[in-house]
Amino acid sequence: MPLLIFLTLRGAHLRAQKGKEPSLSSLILTSATLSIKGGDFTFFASRLGLTSVTSHIVKGSIDYSRAFLALTSYLNYIPSPSTMERFKEEMSEELKIFLEFTGGKALVLFNSRERMEYSYNLCSPYLETTGIPVYCQMPGISKRTLQKEFADNKNSVLMGLKSFWEGIDVPGESLSFVIMEKLPFPFVFDPLYRARREQFAIDPSMGHEFEDYIFPLMAIRFKQGFGRLLRRDDDRGAVLLLDRRLHRKSYKYDLMASLPGYTRDEASEMDRKSLYLKIADFLPGLIEL
Repeated sequence: MPLLIFLTLRGAHLRAQKGKEPSLSSLILTSATLSIKGGDFTFFASRLGLTSVTSHIVKGSIDYSRAFLALTSYLNYIPSPSTMERFKEEMSEELKIFLEFTGGKALVLFNSRERMEYSYNLCSPYLETTGIPVYCQMPGISKRTLQKEFADNKNSVLMGLKSFWEGIDVPGESLSFVIMEKLPFPFVFDPLYRARREQFAIDPSMGHEFEDYIFPLMAIRFKQGFGRLLRRDDDRGAVLLLDRRLHRKSYKYDLMASLPGYTRDEASEMDRKSLYLKIADFLPGLIEL
């Protein structure tokens, strides 16, 4: 775990059975993604119904300046309902160009199966002619099998959905790039998500729906995706977000502050050629120009 975050809950009401006294006086919870906005544990604690916690962030050994963060802004279309089809087409073409440039070595994270399969069908035939195999999270293929094949072939690409935003561990050159197609907001038709939104609508004491629920969910998922890149001390690479909406959102810097660290060159994000060259300069020996 590259970053250790833990909370100690003192005097927690923990009961194995109703009516029995608690057998524990404290509980330690650890994770790399419990906090957002540079160390705020409020959302996590509220989801557990906790009102009093002691929190600490312990920095790990990984140097996150070795992760290059690119918030691309040169694509023409955004993933909004009115332009989603155009975004899907442009995003897929961008993937094809970038993945050929890097020679694979990439995990591509999607929020939609339909867009993932569209990108796979567009990119895979072309990339495979250049010697870059593309693996995709299709029904009936186990996550473990995909991860092993991807890890064993350092010039391959793996495309995945929700379960690949967390829990996948591929250290080394095979996973040198993480690409997120869009900001990972929760699925609006999920029953739990809809029920929570209704709670915010009827109970003002819960806070603001977006700031106190929707944004934290998205920030944690974004942080999880970012965390796939550096898994050991000598790892290096780049994380790309292809959703340019972030540049005009008020929560942009709260999202960036949720990350454990990164290197960024904002000027290069305006142009594909400039960004690609900056990434190649940042990762000498990893990309053949």
